[in-house]
Amino acid sequence: MYGVVLWLDKKAKKAVIWCEDHGDVAIADGAQCKSEIFDTGDTGDLVFVAFRDAHPPRICTQLQLIQKRVCVDLQDRLKTCANTAVRVGKNSALCLPGI
Repeated sequence: MYGVVLWLDKKAKKAVIWCEDHGDVAIADGAQCKSEIFDTGDTGDLVFVAFRDAHPPRICTQLQLIQKRVCVDLQDRLKTCANTAVRVGKNSALCLPGI
């Protein structure tokens, strides 16, 4: 699955990935998932991610850099749109124009 690095701590070797299916985020820990992303990556980078199961939390087993700086403003866009959540039954959905 593809995703975008939403948060990255290079020193702690941890990352949070926004997944293309818009489901739960994937959590990457350098102790369990070896990747160059922890050395050369940044927020907004496009990555290929594999995780051990699809149930929360999604724990990365593979994280591969595909392209740098694909969506560097994703964090800001999510913050901006957070207040536009619409109620759909018991679930909420975010309106993310342009994504």
